[in-house]
Amino acid sequence: MRVGLRLPFGVFETGVETLARAVRRAQEVRLDHLTTGDHVSFRDGTRLAPTMESIYKVPFERFERYSPAGWPEDVAETLGAYAAAGCFDVHVLPVASDIDEAPESVAAVRRLLEGSPASKEATTG
Repeated sequence: MRVGLRLPFGVFETGVETLARAVRRAQEVRLDHLTTGDHVSFRDGTRLAPTMESIYKVPFERFERYSPAGWPEDVAETLGAYAAAGCFDVHVLPVASDIDEAPESVAAVRRLLEGSPASKEATTG
């Protein structure tokens, strides 16, 4: 049985240092995996704010800083900080226009992250 920890929503807002500390602690206590994720919106990001406001019942401004939106390149750039902090599992919760856009966009983000120096360091370090 694999047992891991999914970090609370918004942990990235507390800073890269906090995220890196959580990664180190999970490794110290030998958890099988540690994941985090944020809602993302591909393309123009217009669907993200109303979706998150309807789910969490608070203004989107609370989430905006750590909820990537844009093209896969934009999202990968934002999520690259997670890899730089030591995360090697990032779960993306896309707000997409259709069933085809979500997997294609997330796969594009994965390809971009796999090619990033931080990602290579996290998987080999």
